[in-house]
Amino acid sequence: MLLYPYWQPQIRGLNHFPGRGPVLLVVNHPTLFDPFLVAAATPRPLDFLVDHRVFKIPVLGPMIARAGGVTVRPGHNSLSEALRRLAQGRAVVVFPEAEQTHTLELRPFRSGASVLAVQSGVPVIPLGLSGPERLSTARGAWVVGGSIRMHFGPPLQALAQESPQQFEQRLRAALAAQ
Repeated sequence: MLLYPYWQPQIRGLNHFPGRGPVLLVVNHPTLFDPFLVAAATPRPLDFLVDHRVFKIPVLGPMIARAGGVTVRPGHNSLSEALRRLAQGRAVVVFPEAEQTHTLELRPFRSGASVLAVQSGVPVIPLGLSGPERLSTARGAWVVGGSIRMHFGPPLQALAQESPQQFEQRLRAALAAQ
């Protein structure tokens, strides 16, 4: 990863991320570079849920398209595709805020991560990123060097009879703690 020598990542809790089997990785989203940082920090291939508009970004869009993932767009059942991949034992990544925040303050979550957690029953790992939000511009036009922190929290599991809304409250608290 080209940004690693420049951004000096401090990774904690990677032992919580399983080396195999289905897992849902839920990450806050401060910058455009977050998916690349997450992919470089984890020891296995990841399937990201990606908004269809991301593919229109010059240079980055084609790179992301080649990496695969699950396209999220109106009229497309992306959650069914993500559930299928989880059933195949894959690692699926969701940014529940759905867009860059440029801050560490968590914005409202979209329901996808919680619905996937409740319907699939797979372990959910919260991953908190901090640092990128102060090291790049909003559009990623330039970056400055510095330290970033990536903290993988302990796994969560949806409880029997827990609704997606109830799980989202626990997930939000766990992600905020990272």
